[in-house]
Amino acid sequence: MSVSQLSNTTTRIWADIVEKYGDDEDIFLPVVVGWMVGFSTYCICGGLYLILDVTKKPSWMYKRKHQNKRDYSLQKTSYNPSFLQLLKVVLFNWLVVIPAGLYFLQKTMKPLGLGVYVSKELPSLTEVVFHTLIAPFATEVTFFVSHYWLHTKPLYKRVHKVHHDFKSPHALACIYAHWFEALVGNTFGVMGPAFFLNLHVLEWYVGLVLGWVGTCIGHSGYDLPWHKKRSNGFGDFHDFHHENFVGNYGSIGLLDWLCGTDQKWRERCKNQKPASERVKLD
Repeated sequence: MSVSQLSNTTTRIWADIVEKYGDDEDIFLPVVVGWMVGFSTYCICGGLYLILDVTKKPSWMYKRKHQNKRDYSLQKTSYNPSFLQLLKVVLFNWLVVIPAGLYFLQKTMKPLGLGVYVSKELPSLTEVVFHTLIAPFATEVTFFVSHYWLHTKPLYKRVHKVHHDFKSPHALACIYAHWFEALVGNTFGVMGPAFFLNLHVLEWYVGLVLGWVGTCIGHSGYDLPWHKKRSNGFGDFHDFHHENFVGNYGSIGLLDWLCGTDQKWRERCKNQKPASERVKLD
């Protein structure tokens, strides 16, 4: 099959899906299916890291744990809530808060000519390239601002402190948060740019998979070969934030570098080897 034939076949299949499942208000495919894509990605990726946390196998991966003195436990510890408590919080956020937030974004953005749009046509190459280049920076701004705001005294004590109950985070804890933070910081701050940028629904699905995989990795507590490293070789950018409650507020580190909010992390990096280079666990 030639590239042209493959493209035509893909377009025809996608057009049939839109014809069958699309709706006038563009709710089902962007919001309902989008939620399903995000939730399933979270469960699969977070579940794989949970297996590593609990079994400590394969050992070569477990030895790359950033906070290697804090073993994961399903029971409550001085540095983490219990797994049962985590389930209560994350399921409420996934089943109630996030769907409501996505619905609100779509309903408010569509009248403005924005929101995630549904079309029988596939997105153009120009559109995909543009959104691929701009989306990480848009998310960096919205997440940095919302996250920094949540660290102000009134909001930290009443809201964000819940997320920081995990001092040694793991992947599933990425959405362990007060409902207000799950709405403002996670739904609006992380997923909101897709609606402001008017993404095609297929771009939205790909972004959800990449975004939730990245979020799980950032909270996983490990420095594995496929994890994103900073220019200094360290992969514990967000793990440091959980361990020390300060700095590293963004997602890609650009605004932290510009604002100097990553200074303590950089100073620590000068005096410590990355987890990938450390010797075996004691």
